[in-house]
Parts: sequence; structure tokens; C-alpha cells
Amino acid sequence: MRNLALVVIFLVGCSSFFKKTEPNFSFQKIEQMKVGKTTLPEITENLGKPAKITYDSGKEIWTYRDRNTDYQRLTITFDSSFVLQSIVWLPLPHEDEIYLEKIKAHFPQANFKQIPGPDNPHSISSMVSYVEETLGMIVVYQKERNAVEAVVWTDSTRSPATFVELSGPYTIDNM
Repeated sequence: MRNLALVVIFLVGCSSFFKKTEPNFSFQKIEQMKVGKTTLPEITENLGKPAKITYDSGKEIWTYRDRNTDYQRLTITFDSSFVLQSIVWLPLPHEDEIYLEKIKAHFPQANFKQIPGPDNPHSISSMVSYVEETLGMIVVYQKERNAVEAVVWTDSTRSPATFVELSGPYTIDNM
């Protein structure tokens, strides 16, 4: 009986050794990717294959999902040369970056400019975008929930109007 228990423990240990690990979707890991520099093979090496690949106007769009919750975590767009063009990162409720103050504190030298969400006479929008042009970064914040909805990195040479267009509407298919 003791030998059987040792065999079971060994097999369980081996199965966890060969088990594929969860990609690291942490804020710190994702912010290391560089728009205009990081390539498709580098992202594949770091994150593996995406859950979904779509194409739009010559761009390849990769969507990653959290394996435990099935929530959308990351959308990456590549240009026609397979160089990173934009990142949309979606925090989970338990992550520190769900709080706007945590993201702002992470970039103490940044100058985030608040831009109200689009005016829609048929709804009360509490979405606000915080744009940091030199970092090429947009933080989409939901005031009613006091939560960050998404962090977007894109080409820092874009105009502020383009930043607002990029910050919404974006697709989250967690439903």
C-alpha cells in the first residue's frame, strides 16, 4: 500500500511538472512590451498562442483569455510587418491595477490628462480616459465602479483625439 501511495505521489508530481503554465498577464509583464518594437515571435515566446486571432484592414489582432476565469485579458494588434501596434490590457478585480491611483503611482513622472467619455444623450456615461501622450498610454476608468476598465498602449505620436478614439469603444467579450 505504501508503494502505491509513492507511485501516486510521483505521478501527480510528474503531471504538474509537465502541465502547461498560465501565461503571465500581470501589468508589470505587459508594460515591458514596446509598441513599435516588440514583434509577433517575441510575444508568442512570452505568452504563447492567443485564444482568438482576427484580421482587420491588414492588421492581425490577438486576443488572450484567462484560463481560470475565461475573461478576456489582453488584445494585441500587429501591423502588416508583425510589429506590435497596440495593447489593450484588462485588469481582473483582484489586481492592484484595477485602482486608478495604483496605475498613476506606478508612473510618478507621467502627466495624465483627463478626457471625458463620449457624450451620448441616451445614456449617462461614467467612463473617463486618462491620456499620457509621452508614454503612448490611455487608462479607461469607470467612475461608477471606481475601477480601471482597460489600459491601452499605442503609438505615442498620435494626437489626443486619436487617443480618445482608441480608448472607446473597445470590445470586451467577457459576456
